Amino acid sequence: MTPGQPATTTRRAPAFPIRHDGPLTYLGPLPHPDAPGCADCAESARREVTARPADPAVVAPALALAVRAVRKAVTTDALYSVDTTTGRVRGHRVGHRPECPAGAPAPASVPTRAVPGTLRVPNPGTALPALRAELVDERHGPITSVSRVDSPLPLAVVSAELGGSRQAGVGRTGDFAAAERVALLEALERRCGIGVGANAVITASLAELGPDALDPRLLGLHPDAAYDSGELTRFAPDQPIRWVHGWDHSAGRAIAVPEQVAFWGAPGPRFLRETSSGCGLGGSREEAALHGFFECAERDAFLMAWYTRAPLPRLRVPAREGFVPHLDDRMADLGYRARYFDATNDLGVPTVLAWAEHRGGPAPAAFFAAGAHPDPATALRSAAAELALCVVGAAEQARHNPHLYDRARLLPMLDNPDLVRTMDDHVALYGLPEAAPAYTFLREGPTVDLPAPPPWLADGPSLPDLLTHYADHLRPLNLPLFSVDQSDPTPRSRLGLWSTKVIIPGTLPMTFGHRFRRLTNLPRLHATHTLPHPFP
Repeated sequence: MTPGQPATTTRRAPAFPIRHDGPLTYLGPLPHPDAPGCADCAESARREVTARPADPAVVAPALALAVRAVRKAVTTDALYSVDTTTGRVRGHRVGHRPECPAGAPAPASVPTRAVPGTLRVPNPGTALPALRAELVDERHGPITSVSRVDSPLPLAVVSAELGGSRQAGVGRTGDFAAAERVALLEALERRCGIGVGANAVITASLAELGPDALDPRLLGLHPDAAYDSGELTRFAPDQPIRWVHGWDHSAGRAIAVPEQVAFWGAPGPRFLRETSSGCGLGGSREEAALHGFFECAERDAFLMAWYTRAPLPRLRVPAREGFVPHLDDRMADLGYRARYFDATNDLGVPTVLAWAEHRGGPAPAAFFAAGAHPDPATALRSAAAELALCVVGAAEQARHNPHLYDRARLLPMLDNPDLVRTMDDHVALYGLPEAAPAYTFLREGPTVDLPAPPPWLADGPSLPDLLTHYADHLRPLNLPLFSVDQSDPTPRSRLGLWSTKVIIPGTLPMTFGHRFRRLTNLPRLHATHTLPHPFP
């Protein structure tokens, strides 16, 4: 180098991502700081779906030209696979993974006012073509397959399977396109609830965090036997546990929430059994939180009515209602009479408890369901659809798994409720005619008309204002409203879909397996019995 000449720097081009997995050769995406996902993100997604490492292979010389041709099409957001046995080329979407150090894509801005007559913001990302393109990929998931399900119900039923898990989303609507859309959205909600979000984790004790953390003892504790058996670990305020960031809507401040409460699939020893109750999906953080809140209200109202045996007003199905009588007729064909009750309680969300009673014979004696929504008619339709699904599904279950409704298996549960261990057990137990005394209280209330929808619903309310309204309503009841962002960053940025877990200390949490019920330390509950609930 000549004295005084500036030094030159040799820059190496970033390595081109190319990987092999048996007969498949993957190319891309090109590394870039603003890329929605990298090669490591793609490989992480593939491993989640297949649950195995890549199987190294060598490209056949005859296909090397095809691989080079595909390489020219690769961009920062493109991933292609070449099947070296058939020459087939497929494109795949790459999404950011929360564990990737490159940083998550920024969430898009979202509208705050709902479409009139709904509680959903306008969102083109929830159109079926957009959902299919972003969420369905047999190799990289997160949804690996979508299929129509045979059903004797007068409804279209579609299942969307999550890769790498036994979870699925199910849609049941009047046509298959709408059912598929619901199934895809429900599958994404389940995936986020398990725990794929990018929420940072803090390890500390409740004693260290103090009032800046949610005390899990306020969420309803299990019976001592569940802890004494070693199936669960007792919570200790001085024991370090994992926490995630949450938000206290009642106080308008950040709050630390135990990770195992925020994500029902979180790893590690558990001091509380959690379910997907309270998880909501929406086109904004507030929309997702509202629908998670409605689910909390539904489960709380159902369990409160069940455990207190409070007589509920029976609802007349409006003459103008077409959907519910259609389902009622189908249940009547199978020998069941459907009844609907107003279970709305102090949480202020219209809730319908549904009961189908068999008129005699060998079929299961009773089924129950519920629905909650600010529009009572929507709550009624939701409860009726769930009830009809239980009635029709029972025949299918009894045919494929006769052990489930075996009287010899179920009768001991009446004397020993701890034998009720699964969700199916909770439902099947009340197929026994001998279990009827547990729900005779439903016959005691008056009959009333279905309330009218709130006037503000037709205007397209501001969802942040509505969420604040409910938080303000709960505050005098000493029921704080917390939420945790569970969102997968890729669908959040590409589709505008947020996932949120809502937690309301003091309400009754839904659990399955009677020995894991959580009824201790809930001041609102004055139970008259603690028989297993029949919620499906």
